[in-house]
Amino acid sequence: MSVCVHVALELRGNTLPTQRPCCPSLDLPCIIPSQGLSYGDDGTIYETTGLYGQSKVRRINSNTFDVDLSVDVDVKYFGEGSTFFRDLHGNGRLIQITWQEQTGFIYDSETLEKISEFKYTTTPEDGNQGWGITYDADRQEFIVSDGTQYLYFWDRDTLAEMRRVEVTRFDGYEQRQLNELEYMGGLVCCNIWHSDDIICVDPETGKSIREYGKMKSIIAVVIHNCCHH
Repeated sequence: MSVCVHVALELRGNTLPTQRPCCPSLDLPCIIPSQGLSYGDDGTIYETTGLYGQSKVRRINSNTFDVDLSVDVDVKYFGEGSTFFRDLHGNGRLIQITWQEQTGFIYDSETLEKISEFKYTTTPEDGNQGWGITYDADRQEFIVSDGTQYLYFWDRDTLAEMRRVEVTRFDGYEQRQLNELEYMGGLVCCNIWHSDDIICVDPETGKSIREYGKMKSIIAVVIHNCCHH
């Protein structure tokens, strides 16, 4: 689902160029919500946006934050999460999933030309939705959320589901509405839809290892301090 704030963040171990304005003026209207945000190994930012008839795939310059290239997604799809990866031959690619259409796309990361289209299933009883996706380069697998308590692990080359784990919190209860995902430091970090919480889980067990609350308040303080100094 959507993240309607654009914040320049330094991700430990995978750092975007640091010489950049902290609060740039981006020509990215918030009425078209961001659904996926990732970056290539050269620092290029990739964004996918949502809404039927308005979904786009964008390549953004990380130094100027200008949109270098933007392509429209077919109006019958509601674009969701996306992530950059390199394929078997080392080519830069972007994978994107959709909300309710059980359809995904793979793009050339330079031209944003659609290379292939694929079908997938997640949780049938919840509509086989697609929400977030991230990539574990070491294991060469995608990690996908669909709004349920499950994380799905897809093989990079075949896109076959290899396994799934049920996510649980510190208290042992399952956590539904897993949304945007980031694979960082061997953990899958998930924000929880309609919540201020971010949890980072063990990809083998699904157990929460770290939990962060009141993230909206923290982000608001960061943006305020950043933009007023």
